[in-house]
Amino acid sequence: MSTALVQALEELARESATVGAGPDPDTEVWKEYGRRREAIFLQLRAMKLPTAPAETERAARLMQDILRHDAAVMERIKAKIAGLREEFAELARMRRALNSYGRPPRAPLFDGCA
Repeated sequence: MSTALVQALEELARESATVGAGPDPDTEVWKEYGRRREAIFLQLRAMKLPTAPAETERAARLMQDILRHDAAVMERIKAKIAGLREEFAELARMRRALNSYGRPPRAPLFDGCA
């Protein structure tokens, strides 16, 4: 029979696999997963460690799975942030271009004469 620690890790591993394998969820899904993950790890700190070798091995494998899924999620988040940065940079370029349409061109010869 699994200990509470192994059960909690199994639950978190299922959640991390779901978040990591699905399509890009919205920000709230990632935030909720982060809150849930933090709450479970806080619970884990207070739990008694398993003494049976099989349970210890199972807990270690689950933690490795969770960390692997978390790394994949972090890479997806980094890629999404990079994409958003590119979009913001493009929007800034477009804004500058649009703002320049309504102004007469600058004449460097007369810049200091005003």
